[in-house]
Amino acid sequence: MDTFNWLFENLLFTVNSAITNFFLYGFLASMIGLVLSIVLIKKGRKRNLFLRSNGLWTFLAKLNYIALPVAFMVYFGFIGGIYGVHTSVETYIDDATTPIINYATTFLPEFQQFVEHNPNQYASIDQALEAFEKQPSNSRSRQQAEASFGGMNVMIVEGFLEAIGKRADIAAPVIAISQVDPNNIKRSDLELIPLSVKSVLSYWLIPIYWAVCVPFFSFMFIVLAEIYLYRNFFKSKESDDFQFAV
Repeated sequence: MDTFNWLFENLLFTVNSAITNFFLYGFLASMIGLVLSIVLIKKGRKRNLFLRSNGLWTFLAKLNYIALPVAFMVYFGFIGGIYGVHTSVETYIDDATTPIINYATTFLPEFQQFVEHNPNQYASIDQALEAFEKQPSNSRSRQQAEASFGGMNVMIVEGFLEAIGKRADIAAPVIAISQVDPNNIKRSDLELIPLSVKSVLSYWLIPIYWAVCVPFFSFMFIVLAEIYLYRNFFKSKESDDFQFAV
């Protein structure tokens, strides 16, 4: 139960951190977007990118003086906010899995040595773990570790079998773990767990990033397309009509 209390407390802290980072990163990123949009508008004004052949069209084109900063601030703000949440959750994953990995690096070799003598005696990991946990332990640190993370032993064993490619033997997981050389139980195998969780997190956040990117880039495409069409078709045609009239 201590494990889940610890995870829950860290989760609450992460939620607060994610909310803070969303607004902090979002604000900082929106300021960057504002500055960038102002730079682009100044460059556009020097090149007369917002001047058109008549007053109404020029007025509509100059609405970009407002639309561009708003679009850049909203886009950069949301991207920054989402990134802030992303970093908070990844930090939580690292914080939550590091002590579990530390525990697993000592628990797994001990459990492996326990079951290797008679793996056929146990029908399941649960049964083997129940027998293993009934063993008296003289180590106070081990007792404390088991009190905190013992409830995750099944997940740790199955996750380790997955990491070393023995998931196919899951019908006989106790035999599979008994056949593992304790010297081959490496921390690097267990560190794949947070990396896998992070990859899943990134996968689920991709649609959110796209939901922000698609409207922004669609807006920018319309702005740039209008400028391109005017300067390469309408403006040149107006110049030709003027020369013909002269």
